[in-house]
Amino acid sequence: MSAEGKMTASGKSEQVKAYLETNVVPVLTQALTQMCLQEPDDPFSWLAQWLVENHPTRPQKAEWSEVLVLKLTVGNFFGEIALLSGKPRQATVKAVGATTCLVIDRDAFQRLCGNLFEILRRNMSTYSTMELPPEEEKPAVEEAKAEAEEEEEE
Repeated sequence: MSAEGKMTASGKSEQVKAYLETNVVPVLTQALTQMCLQEPDDPFSWLAQWLVENHPTRPQKAEWSEVLVLKLTVGNFFGEIALLSGKPRQATVKAVGATTCLVIDRDAFQRLCGNLFEILRRNMSTYSTMELPPEEEKPAVEEAKAEAEEEEEE
């Protein structure tokens, strides 16, 4: 790489650093300070919600909401989109009762499920056609939590 190319890369690096120090670090510092004071049970969701509600460049219509998209049962799986495509996760999965999860990385997934790989890839197209429940169905998340609590009590 020429000296001119190095200067450009170095200059971009300095620009990125300045942007982060000016725009990102102050917002995250404020958020993390609040999170430490409140000590939420689910810090990841709390931080995401705080950033949506308090970010200075927040769009006027942005608002945090939890929506129950799918209720999984014994033997179901999730996370295959990330394993198949390398994309970041597309949803947050919450357990409402005692749960055992198998965590598997992409290489192990491909070794163990090689023959299923194409079937799962074909199934990914169904996710894009999945419709979210209407706004009035939001209490379904609370209903699922209540059901799990009742099952635990029995």
